[in-house]
Amino acid sequence: MITQKPKTYNEIVRLKKCYAFTKQFANITEKMFNDMYDFLGQDPNNQVVTSNQMLLFLDSDNNIVRTYSVVPSK
Repeated sequence: MITQKPKTYNEIVRLKKCYAFTKQFANITEKMFNDMYDFLGQDPNNQVVTSNQMLLFLDSDNNIVRTYSVVPSK
């Protein structure tokens, strides 16, 4: 989904995390994928977690920065 190739180990790990979410949820769009990838790259302590049917972007202080509604894959 992302057009740029990862250049570092951390970028590969970040990309794998994003692809893992595409397998868990049916409605991950390219924009959501890119937002997730960019957000995780902004700070090593940022994280993306799931809660029921929500994708939550948490910053390094565990504040919710962004949310997306998601549909679990079957």
